Amino acid sequence: MKVLFISNLYPNQREPTRGMHNAQQVRALSRHCDIVKVIAPLPQPLPAETRDGIEVVHPRFLHVPLLSRPFNGWLFSRSIA
Repeated sequence: MKVLFISNLYPNQREPTRGMHNAQQVRALSRHCDIVKVIAPLPQPLPAETRDGIEVVHPRFLHVPLLSRPFNGWLFSRSIA
């Protein structure tokens, strides 16, 4: 089975403790799946990385505090497209 996990709450180089609950969940999934990949959009793009043997991609997510809130769903989907 292949799993694609998408969340903006996932640890990265700048914030290694961000979304640790999601990282634990993905790590547990990886023990039962053939392939697990994470897409974790961020306001500032970071290079792709491998965490605990899981590929993590950080595309740029356009975010303007307060102003972009009504469009966050659409902007988030555009960042992972």
